[in-house]
Amino acid sequence: MIKKIIIISICTLLITPFIAEAKDINYNSENENKYSTQELQVDVPTWQNGDNWKYNMQFSGELGEAMSFNWIFENTIFTITSDTGSTYTIDIKGDVIGEINIFELQLISGSLKETTMIGTTIVDKSNIGFKDLDAHISGKIAFAGIPLKTFTMDIDVTFNPSYSAITFPLSVGKKWTVPISDITGTADISLLNNPVLIDDIVGGDYCECTGIETLTVPAGTYEAYKILSDEDVTERYYSTEVGNYIKAYGDVGNTVDIILKSTNYGYDSGAPNKPSRPQGTNSGTPGKSYSYTSFTTDNEGDQIYYWFDWGDGTNSGWLGPFNSGDMCSSSKSWNSRGTFSVKVKAKDTEEHISKWSDPLSVIMPKNKANKVNKLDIMIQQIIEKFPNLTKLLLYN
Repeated sequence: MIKKIIIISICTLLITPFIAEAKDINYNSENENKYSTQELQVDVPTWQNGDNWKYNMQFSGELGEAMSFNWIFENTIFTITSDTGSTYTIDIKGDVIGEINIFELQLISGSLKETTMIGTTIVDKSNIGFKDLDAHISGKIAFAGIPLKTFTMDIDVTFNPSYSAITFPLSVGKKWTVPISDITGTADISLLNNPVLIDDIVGGDYCECTGIETLTVPAGTYEAYKILSDEDVTERYYSTEVGNYIKAYGDVGNTVDIILKSTNYGYDSGAPNKPSRPQGTNSGTPGKSYSYTSFTTDNEGDQIYYWFDWGDGTNSGWLGPFNSGDMCSSSKSWNSRGTFSVKVKAKDTEEHISKWSDPLSVIMPKNKANKVNKLDIMIQQIIEKFPNLTKLLLYN
């Protein structure tokens, strides 16, 4: 039973960060209520061959008094390698370090050394759900007082129906229960005499998309949907800009920590480089115009156009052209209170579009004049309703 739990845990860890993608949308995290649920909906995606995401993934904790573990999958790269029409094929590759102590099975207690993992998973295009996982782990285990021992682990499992943690379309405020999938297969571990047979279920978790937040991870700064769950992975942050999760975390019983290190998603090799973060005031008064600047370069020396997204559903449109490396400036006046995320993208004269810049957060507090006007109105209403009380206050 313990060996089966280990294998299922490894399978779950490998598929956790690679669950969903979405089309780009415009929104404001402080003013999300002004958009309808329909406007915020994220539909089932389309992936491209060659898209890849690199993660660091850690999974640690205890299973009662039977086992303690700390597995770290470093620089694990997920790459789209083929599109069959109904499924995607994703190659997985990374390094594995960590410790495992199975108190009932001292045979496989120790530290992982010089260990790597390669594998393939099949994803259903209709719901971005996992259908199959085939993984090969090989390396060495260091036992206390015993020389390094080589080992291999081959995992081959099937999910029926395909397992997907997100029910599309995704939107802020949506709640759902992850459909249950049967997980069956085998795990052949060289240190054991017989293969481990797997026959269990995954899913059944309650999830809710609670809002949109701005997060910084090694891959960059992104606005992401926050998804809460009652399973081990209690928080997931999904960004449309990278087409995947940028962070996942959980500490209910066991600790899960997954973070995006890099991605080439949405990258056009002929596009201008990522523009600089917009420069300008980060706070101001509604109704007043403020100027913001950014710049980038084009490796081919092409002229460049810039597009400012003001974070309130409006934009500058394409501005330019500018010479490569020249600064672009644009002005904006916000008419409402809130916090707005200003970002910039660029394109060259051949219509190659860059990645978005890192965002600048701009705060527009309430207009002080409006506060004074409202206070005057309130005082006048009190005077009209309680004239005798007003006279008493004035003459005492």
